[in-house]
Amino acid sequence: MMTYFRVLMSLLVLSLLTACGGGGGSPGATSPKAPLYTTAAANVTILPGTSQSYIIGGGVSPYFVSSSTGAATVTLTGNGTNMTINAVGTGSSQITVTDSAGTKLTINATLSTGLPLSSNLVASVLPIGTISQKYYASGGTGQYAVVSSNTSVVSVVFNSDGSFQLQALAVGTANIQVSDGITNLVAVAITVQ
Repeated sequence: MMTYFRVLMSLLVLSLLTACGGGGGSPGATSPKAPLYTTAAANVTILPGTSQSYIIGGGVSPYFVSSSTGAATVTLTGNGTNMTINAVGTGSSQITVTDSAGTKLTINATLSTGLPLSSNLVASVLPIGTISQKYYASGGTGQYAVVSSNTSVVSVVFNSDGSFQLQALAVGTANIQVSDGITNLVAVAITVQ
C-alpha cells in the first residue's frame, strides 16, 4: 500500500510541476533581448553629398531615427533595420536611434571630407591692377568661402574649377579669410602697392 501511495504522490507532484512550466523560473518569463545596437561607430565622418548605411538590431523593434540638424537626413528601410545617413549639408549632426522601449543610442556625424581645412594661400604683395595666381582650399567640409576684409583694396574672384584669385584694386592691405563654414584659417595679409 505504501508503494502505491508513493507512486500516486510522485505522479501528482510531477503533473503539478509540468503544469507550471517544470518548476524552474516564472511562468511566462522570456529570455532577455540583446541590447539596442547599431553597426555605426559612435563618431562617423560622411562626405557631403554622399550617404552611409548601417544596421540596427537588438532592443525592442520597431526603431525610430532622427537627426539634430538639417545637414543630415536619416531614413530606415528593410523592415526598419537598415539606417541610412545622408549628408545633405556640411557641419555636424547628432543622429539618435530609439527603440520602442525608449532606449536611445547617439551617433555623432561629422559631414566633411575628414581632412583638416587647408589652402595654398600665402601672404604676398601684389602690384595694383593685377590678378594673383590661382589659390585652392581643400579638406574640411568641402564647401568654401573666401572673404576679403577690405574689398576696396583686394577682391576675391571665384573660378569654375574651384580655385580663387585675388584682384588688386587699390594701394593698401587686406586680410583674406578662408573658411569651410566650421573652421576659419588664419587670415592672410595681402598688400597692394
